[in-house]
Amino acid sequence: PRNQMPKNRSQESPMVSLQTYSKDGTMVVPLRPSVKDYAWGIRGLDSRVARYALESGIIDEVDPDSPYAELWIGTHAKVSWIGE
Repeated sequence: PRNQMPKNRSQESPMVSLQTYSKDGTMVVPLRPSVKDYAWGIRGLDSRVARYALESGIIDEVDPDSPYAELWIGTHAKVSWIGE
């Protein structure tokens, strides 16, 4: 069936390494949002964007002087969205 775990993953393209599989064999591609720092964003830990990005491992630390405006998830030329 479609979206089932392949029998032999070694013969597949390198993109397969980005995929994970749930207990029922459904394929899941982890997405990694990108943090956008527009001037109108909220600075430091007052920003929900910054706190979410920190807690989920998207960023390693929050700069108290930087604005955190948006999380971009999806396809865009300026965003690398596929998880590692």
